[in-house]
Amino acid sequence: MKEQRVSFKTAKLAKEKGFPQDLFNSPWYNELGSYCGRTDLNKNGKSYSEVYGTTEFSFTPKCKKEEFWLESYLAPTQSLLQKWLREKHDIYVDPLFNICSKLFGWEIWDDKNEENYEYKPNSDDWDFKTYEEALEIGLLEALSLVDSKI
Repeated sequence: MKEQRVSFKTAKLAKEKGFPQDLFNSPWYNELGSYCGRTDLNKNGKSYSEVYGTTEFSFTPKCKKEEFWLESYLAPTQSLLQKWLREKHDIYVDPLFNICSKLFGWEIWDDKNEENYEYKPNSDDWDFKTYEEALEIGLLEALSLVDSKI
């Protein structure tokens, strides 16, 4: 049994919404969607040495070093992202279990502004086989409620 990491799509949106990106000793995705993948590649997935035949960046390289560093996105656990949404943005994401269908759904409460109390059940009814699947979609929806960090 291990903690479930968020999907690439959720990790990317979380970064966009201001989720802290302390990548030291933490799992991540690179911008090509590779889990813990290399970040020293260009947009075509080629390394500097594959393109230029050397691993050394010269003082007058044929390209900028930055062109060979892919963007990375922290891959937090679902529970850590859920906690960040709750503590930083007053947004509560709760997977729910339907005892009749034995499937999961989710709810979101946006409690940041008491005048704008929002309840969002999932529109697909109870169609997730696991708690984690329901939580993942709930987290993705909840992130869309967060104002961008910019």
